[in-house]
Amino acid sequence: MFLSSRARDRDDNLLFVRERLLRTERDLAALLGLYELIWRGDSVRDEEGNPLGDELRLTGIVRASTGLFSLRNRVYHQVFDVAWVKANKPDAELEKPGGERVVIRGSCSMGRAPGNDIVLTGDKVSRRHAQIQRQHGNEFWLVDLGSSNGTFLNGRKVTQPVLLTDTDQIEIGQFRVLFRQSSRPKRKLGGEAASEKTIVDLRL
Repeated sequence: MFLSSRARDRDDNLLFVRERLLRTERDLAALLGLYELIWRGDSVRDEEGNPLGDELRLTGIVRASTGLFSLRNRVYHQVFDVAWVKANKPDAELEKPGGERVVIRGSCSMGRAPGNDIVLTGDKVSRRHAQIQRQHGNEFWLVDLGSSNGTFLNGRKVTQPVLLTDTDQIEIGQFRVLFRQSSRPKRKLGGEAASEKTIVDLRL
């Protein structure tokens, strides 16, 4: 069976499965990694209490038989193949001062408080200063969380959510953090491209 790209984009069932997968609240990279193992035919056990397995089952893309996962049908095997997984698997990282890299899985908070994913200790850094939030699979948006001294992207102050692209420089106080992503989404609205998205839209 062959499905054209137009058919894939218009089929309601395929759209439902795709959106359910990509809009997951779970770790998308881990979820797609598990799905890829099942797609390849590896023996992946249906273990009770595994949230990733439960999530895949809820999308309808896999089923469990005799304790092992398998794809539900050949259409899913064709449409949601390894190339699709690679195109949608998050690959974003933040390069901290000093060169250490942190993988961004779903969201990444930055600030002075110890509970942040990236802790930046400085007198111009707010406790919860800024956050990067994944949306629609492989888009990553930078949001200032009402910080006292502002968040800057490539030298410009962030006043609303901004879509990040590879090599963007995030400035928080005296710190410079580099955004890395090998698969590059297009910048919205041209140049520096602030979006009309709101914090509610980004599910912060």
